[in-house]
Amino acid sequence: NGTKVGSGSEWASPGRFDVAKLLKKGDNVIAIEGRNGGGVAGAIARLWVKMPDKKETIYGTGAGTRSPRR
Repeated sequence: NGTKVGSGSEWASPGRFDVAKLLKKGDNVIAIEGRNGGGVAGAIARLWVKMPDKKETIYGTGAGTRSPRR
């Protein structure tokens, strides 16, 4: 939703960020911007959602993940 949540520079130490306070009612967009100084690159992400009724859902990157080519 346009707010930077965190950053990292070490691939071996993945970041963990709480986005709950940034979500709004209706549609939300969660995006990852990655930069690579050379060599092979990739990104993975997982979003764990716990609803007020205690139901939990996990969303993750995979074959359906969109990535613009630059």
